[in-house]
Amino acid sequence: MNTIFSFTNRNEIYKKCLYASIAHAVMVGKYYLLSEEISWDGCNYLIQNMAGVKAVFVFSKKLLVCAVQNEKDFIGGEKNITKTLLDTSKKELIEVAESEIFPYFLLDDEEASLTAIFWESNDAFLSCIDEKELMKKTDSILLPYLYEMEDCIKYWKNYYEASDEQMDFIHSLFDRRINESNFSLTDSDLQKLKFWFGDNANYCEEAFQEIFF
Repeated sequence: MNTIFSFTNRNEIYKKCLYASIAHAVMVGKYYLLSEEISWDGCNYLIQNMAGVKAVFVFSKKLLVCAVQNEKDFIGGEKNITKTLLDTSKKELIEVAESEIFPYFLLDDEEASLTAIFWESNDAFLSCIDEKELMKKTDSILLPYLYEMEDCIKYWKNYYEASDEQMDFIHSLFDRRINESNFSLTDSDLQKLKFWFGDNANYCEEAFQEIFF
């Protein structure tokens, strides 16, 4: 078993997932063809890229689990995954994998397939493959969630080519989402999105509905 990502923790990863999803919800009005790249399904955070790599962060009450599927490099079948990537006797991890992870990564034959998986255990992250191999196999899709927050913000600014005004708006929404129990978009927020993106602001509203949980 390998201890990985010792420089971060559950709360930091959650904040970066939340920040990324808010940046996406704002900028999807500009890049509506990327609407499927980032989404929330309850407390599960899903991402995918154009290279056929998908990941899900499961923020379970029991533990954080992250799994990645690279269409070019994976292990197929739940038994193989459990034996190879989940070589652990921790019952709750197997339960989360079976109920929250596997359903997102089904192949055409309805068998689950995964490339890598890691999970939290006693304030550390563990994986059956080492950190370098995990990052290589997963096409670095996890990088924005492992950066320092300042670098994470720069990453999304560059990714979406967001203006300074748009970034200020994203920052303010992020702060409100972190600090307000009943966060929602105001009329002023909606008018700003419509000013920037016109009718495509509807994509923004749809994306924000997932962030209100």
